[in-house]
Amino acid sequence: MKSLRLFLLVSFVAVVAMPSDACDLCGCYTPQLEAMSGMESQSSKSWWNGFYGAVGEQFTRFATVQIDGREVANPTGQYENSSITQLVAGYIIN
Repeated sequence: MKSLRLFLLVSFVAVVAMPSDACDLCGCYTPQLEAMSGMESQSSKSWWNGFYGAVGEQFTRFATVQIDGREVANPTGQYENSSITQLVAGYIIN
């Protein structure tokens, strides 16, 4: 039982310590309300002032075939168009 607890603890620490990928959405598209002076409203509903929203769009097009960095013929006409839309809603708690 003691070795199982130790194993679970080590596994948990290993998983938490692993590097992870993060999206750019939080840093780029969401407003930093603390930095936006003059944006404070005089609304009677002060709880409403903490809400924010953001929209991010990315369009990617791959239309050429490259081998070792050089463009080669594309006899089959392969291509890929990709569009990703991200919607974010949040609330700032002070």
